[in-house]
Amino acid sequence: MRLSAPIADWRLERYLLKQLPQSELQQIEALLSQDEQLRARLDALAREDELVFERYPAAWMARQIETRAAASQPQAHKKGEWSLWWRWSPAVAIVLTLAALPILQSPDPSTVSPLATSIAPGQTRSVPAPQLREQVRIKGDGPRLLLHRIAGTNRNMSETAAGQAAARSTLLEKGASAAEGDLVMIQYDAAGARYGLIVSVDGSGVLTRHYPLEGIQAGVLRGGVVALEHAYELDAAPRWECFYLITGDVSFDIRPVLARIQSMDIGIMPPTALPLSDALLQNQWILLKEGGEQ
Repeated sequence: MRLSAPIADWRLERYLLKQLPQSELQQIEALLSQDEQLRARLDALAREDELVFERYPAAWMARQIETRAAASQPQAHKKGEWSLWWRWSPAVAIVLTLAALPILQSPDPSTVSPLATSIAPGQTRSVPAPQLREQVRIKGDGPRLLLHRIAGTNRNMSETAAGQAAARSTLLEKGASAAEGDLVMIQYDAAGARYGLIVSVDGSGVLTRHYPLEGIQAGVLRGGVVALEHAYELDAAPRWECFYLITGDVSFDIRPVLARIQSMDIGIMPPTALPLSDALLQNQWILLKEGGEQ
């Protein structure tokens, strides 16, 4: 097989795992001896893999590489299959008393129409939470997210129901498995931070704002463990769902943060920490999805 076209990352990943035909392995080795940029790409993948092997189950990783390889075979791809675009969907973010607004393109975040709501901006509800397990934080002992899988399908989280949901929910660990249809309750512990942004991006590149739901400034955070007023139902997007809590001691414009996420390359592995100002802290939480569309 003659490798005349640029070598895809998934093929280099297979090369690192020695999972290519011997003839292909030899051809790539020959190219590596001549192509400095190709060697740099391979080195970067190898360094990334060292981190990935520490963070994600090997069986899950193998399935994602196989899926990426199959999807990369010559065929008609859907337009924008790997692009990052905005979507509000009532089937994904189930918001109390809110009418979800679909957005089928990538507008400036500052021009996104706010959702109709009877909840005052920045309002949250404190709910009892199970015993919290410590997470590995990106920077210091700071703010953190807490995700719970809610038992049952009742999404009408009144104040009483919210407390009951927390009591019967399962506190998820970082890297936990999830599936289409799972109902997730999002909590945060501000740990003294005053302002924050909570967003998630899935394996299809769909970005969802969880808090605040509107505006261009970070939302006001309350003390203690606070639950958002909506549950989040995972859809059929593949591979993973990555949540970010971005916090600061002073109010900050969320548009640069959203732009950073929009500029990410969406691949088989979940994204890593965002390059942000030193004035901002971030806590990242990843759910690994076994099912969903590929």
